[in-house]
Amino acid sequence: MEILAPLLSGAGKWFAIAGVVALILAVLVWSVRDAARSRQREKELQARLDAVETSRRIEDEVAAEDPDAKRKELSEWSVLSGALLIAVPLILGACQSGGSFCDVARPIRPTAVVIAEMSDGEVDAALAHNRKGATLCGWKARP
Repeated sequence: MEILAPLLSGAGKWFAIAGVVALILAVLVWSVRDAARSRQREKELQARLDAVETSRRIEDEVAAEDPDAKRKELSEWSVLSGALLIAVPLILGACQSGGSFCDVARPIRPTAVVIAEMSDGEVDAALAHNRKGATLCGWKARP
C-alpha cells in the first residue's frame, strides 16, 4: 500500500479515479458493441434458417406433385436456346462467388428438349430451385 500512497494522494488520486472511470466506460462501450453484434448475428442466422425452411417446404411440395404437371410448369421457365442455358450461368458465375441466394442464383431455364430428357429428380430439383427464387427473389417464369 505504501507504493500506491503517492498515487492516491492529491492529484494522483484524481488520475487514479479518472483511469478507473475510463476503464469502466471502455468496458461499457465494448459491451454495447458486442450486444449489437450479437443481435445482428442472430438476425442473420434467423434469415438463413428461414431460407432453409422455405427451401425444404418448396422441395417437399414439388416432390408431392404430379410429374407431368411439374414438367409442364418447368417448361414455362424455358428459354429459346440451349446455348443460353449453358452460357448465362457460366458468365454470371464468373462474376460473383458469394452472397445471398438472390445475389448468386439464377433461374434454371431448360429448353423443351432438355425437359423431355430430364429425370424426375432433375425436374424436381430445377422446379424447386425456380420456385425458391420466385418466393425469395421475385423471379418470374417466361410469359
